[in-house]
Amino acid sequence: MTTSAVMTTKFLAALAKTPLQVGIYQPKIERTGDHPSIKIELENDCQQVIFSSQSQVTNYVPWKVTVTQANKTIEYPSDSDLPAQALQIINP
Repeated sequence: MTTSAVMTTKFLAALAKTPLQVGIYQPKIERTGDHPSIKIELENDCQQVIFSSQSQVTNYVPWKVTVTQANKTIEYPSDSDLPAQALQIINP
């Protein structure tokens, strides 16, 4: 997928606004036999950030945000739909 610099900037800005919470990620499961999985991976020389979800609801809420920096990994849940909105910016 190719995106413009403007679209990429908007995409990253939307992800950066995602509010994080303290707690354990629990995907929203409403039915059996349906196992969605979505992941956004961002990486630079210093850290890796992964937005992922296995939730079955619209916009995949909640999301799990995993941050790895200097061999230390921390996971945060987020009840925001901003990661899904960010994806719509680059893939409408």
